[in-house]
Amino acid sequence: MSPFSPCIPCAPVAPVFPWSPLAPVSPFSPCIPCAPVSPVSPLSPWSPFAPVAPVFPWSPLAPVAPVSPCIPCAPVSPCSPFSP
Repeated sequence: MSPFSPCIPCAPVAPVFPWSPLAPVSPFSPCIPCAPVSPVSPLSPWSPFAPVAPVFPWSPLAPVAPVSPCIPCAPVSPCSPFSP
């Protein structure tokens, strides 16, 4: 994924611990269609931490929030209707 990619194609979320890469899929939203990612990351070329709104972290097009939890990058899910 490009370091300037605007989206994380598909990341499972859960209402209790939405930023866990191993979290079970939430019935409210199986995927995060588009979470803004940082264009610069010292840890990974695809910026493993994508800041999202803390109140509704699984929301599509979640606005960037500097005090929000983070969502690790996830590979594209070929069977997800939410994947771009």
